[in-house]
Amino acid sequence: ATGSGASGVLAGAAAELRGDRDFVLECVLVAPEALRGAMVRLREDRAFMLQVARRCGKALRFMEPRFRADAEVVDAAVGQDPQSCIFAHASRRAELCVELPWDDASAKAKVDAMKEMVSICQ
Repeated sequence: ATGSGASGVLAGAAAELRGDRDFVLECVLVAPEALRGAMVRLREDRAFMLQVARRCGKALRFMEPRFRADAEVVDAAVGQDPQSCIFAHASRRAELCVELPWDDASAKAKVDAMKEMVSICQ
């Protein structure tokens, strides 16, 4: 099946398949947007999201916001596909020294201030 969103790649798939880690991962490798059709328990599973990021960096785009802000998940995604950094939270992009036109300059300033505070405390 083709299309977008939960009604796309996993459209019509039985709930059992949409909750199957291996099946969903294989679908994501073919079409990253398939992640949106996975069962909620998989989409909220950090270990699974980390596994997905390591195999398909582009899937970062379809992850819950907390995973797009999770340093380990973002590092895994960017390590697999450097272009996936555009889907990361602004604070993660700032740490990666990636600035996009729509980024708030304050995110980079906050990261820089935190780095300075850490170095002072050490």
